[in-house]
Amino acid sequence: MQNRTQSLTMGGIVAAIAGAVSIGFMAAQFTGIDSSNVLGTCCMYLIVAVLFFALAGGFKENGQWNVSMMEFMCFVIIAIVVFSAIVEIFTLVMALVEIALAILVLCCILLSLRSENWFGA
Repeated sequence: MQNRTQSLTMGGIVAAIAGAVSIGFMAAQFTGIDSSNVLGTCCMYLIVAVLFFALAGGFKENGQWNVSMMEFMCFVIIAIVVFSAIVEIFTLVMALVEIALAILVLCCILLSLRSENWFGA
């Protein structure tokens, strides 16, 4: 059995926490079913949460993605959050928290490049 680096473990945990935080932000922003844009708002938060949870799954041994795909997914998450902040779906504080968590996950991926066998192909 190979030694798992701490940055891989931390990256998976941070990505899972970021997904949970996104769901928490969605619950905090929920204004009621009578609002006209409730579906769009909930969908943006859920897209970010699902991408973070998928990213967390990539940190397991022989995960579904290689390193370059995980890096790309971090940038996709950042782009979605920035777009959501621009169109005012995410508040500025929520967007900054999600971007900081995505950058932290990206740093964990970059620190784990020497452990590429954990990322699958």
